Amino acid sequence: MINKIASQISISAKKFVGKTSNFSTNNPIAKKPLEFDIFVKSPKESDSLDLFDKVVYFIEDLKIRKAKKEYQKIDFVPAKTLQEAHKFASDIGVEEVTLGESDTLEVLNYINEGFVGFKNAHLGLAEIPRRVRFIEDDEKTLMSANATFRTFNINKNIFGINQIDSQIQKRLDDVIDSFCDVTNDGVEIPGFYGTEKEIAYAQNLINLFRNDKNSLNYGQKVELLSILSHMKFNVSLFAYRPKEFAQKLFARPDILQNSSPFQKQELLERITNAPTDFDALMEFSRILRDYQENFKIRTSNEKFSSLFHEMGHLQDYYQDRVSASGMFKSSEFYPEELKKWLDDKEKQKIAFSVSAYATTGPGEFIAETYSKLLSGDSVSKEAIELYKRMNGPKIPDII
Repeated sequence: MINKIASQISISAKKFVGKTSNFSTNNPIAKKPLEFDIFVKSPKESDSLDLFDKVVYFIEDLKIRKAKKEYQKIDFVPAKTLQEAHKFASDIGVEEVTLGESDTLEVLNYINEGFVGFKNAHLGLAEIPRRVRFIEDDEKTLMSANATFRTFNINKNIFGINQIDSQIQKRLDDVIDSFCDVTNDGVEIPGFYGTEKEIAYAQNLINLFRNDKNSLNYGQKVELLSILSHMKFNVSLFAYRPKEFAQKLFARPDILQNSSPFQKQELLERITNAPTDFDALMEFSRILRDYQENFKIRTSNEKFSSLFHEMGHLQDYYQDRVSASGMFKSSEFYPEELKKWLDDKEKQKIAFSVSAYATTGPGEFIAETYSKLLSGDSVSKEAIELYKRMNGPKIPDII
């Protein structure tokens, strides 16, 4: 399996380069309209708040305390008819749903369930987008949110009811070509992609899909699509920038826990001291083969990860914060904020503990951390502290 990575991954990297900005909003630097009533941050979480902001945050803190006493949690029950699903969407605050041919019961139930989880987490204080629509976009963007028009966009070319199967198959073919083995029992995922439980769950979804696409419901297909997309992104970093990826991965305290610091450094230097990226990739592959149970790359609850990620951007949008390096043609076009972020080794190490994609920009770190917190995933103490220092959206009773 690991030899397959070494032989195929450089080829796969060429497919993935330029196709990895899967979780970014189309409007990374957006201002907060005055009508939007979502101030849910604490003044202690920012070093540069003026008096007006402090007053606003104090008022919002009072709102949160009141909401904790008065807010009634919404129980999501899947609608049995499309009419019921549309009514439920309207009841929770969605004024317009434009899904075209994908306006089906499964799709709308999925969206409603995700929005209910978001609304409950914020005790009803954070508003749900007024409009939900499918748009035809390229294959780089899964979902996006437009704060100015309070619109949540879903890429029809990926998530459309008639498109999602082919998109899953396309990504599945890529990851099988790159690093997965196919046996009589189905697809096998390398052990470094998560815990045994996570790998077993992902493998089960993949094998069910391969045997009978209709055996998965729409929510499961979205989850599988997200899992495969994250795998593709990690593989692209692994193949295209093996030395940089190794430095970030080895910096995590949960990697090679049973090895001494000296041994860990020695293994890292085997990769970073390699004369070429290809040699580094081969060395990295050998280490993964020998120590794969000590590497865990993907640890995430995926069902609503893309939806929560974009809602994180939406909550964060009144910050003048750049999102992802993938939005720029090259490093020559990077704004100063992004350059500082990418050059800060400590922040890069912390961001990588959240996800590989979180390292690509400060806005993506905020959105990825927000998504994991809302999904109930574990987030390191260091990542939470950085999230607070950067004034990330507050989630009552979570952060």
